[in-house]
Amino acid sequence: MAAKLVYLKLELKRAFKRLPHMAAGAIVLMAMLGTIAFAASKLLYGETTLERVTIGVVLPEEDRFARQLVRMLGTYDSVRSVCEFSFMDSSEAEKQLRDGEIFGIMNVPEGLVQGIMDGTNIPVTITLPQGNALENR
Repeated sequence: MAAKLVYLKLELKRAFKRLPHMAAGAIVLMAMLGTIAFAASKLLYGETTLERVTIGVVLPEEDRFARQLVRMLGTYDSVRSVCEFSFMDSSEAEKQLRDGEIFGIMNVPEGLVQGIMDGTNIPVTITLPQGNALENR
């Protein structure tokens, strides 16, 4: 029994002697992982920030509910961080899309809100430019 106690004391002393080395190793490992993560983020994203894209919204005449719905959609964080909605008529939207001033057109159909309420769910038409449609999607 006494021999086991002496052996246990020796093992505890060895463990305490190795503890600073293990802690230093853990700190170095964490620093290396942090550096790798930082370098990877710089490599992937660089110095550029994600810009918000402008989407032209074409609304039906005299449909104030559709305007309120699109404004509400624009207040969501996931949408607001990527898109900015600009209300315009159809011809102006097509011209700005051709000129590259906007990145897409969202044509809201007549009775969209009523369709949501009664379950018919009329689809919104999205128009993207021809050249880089894959990037815009």
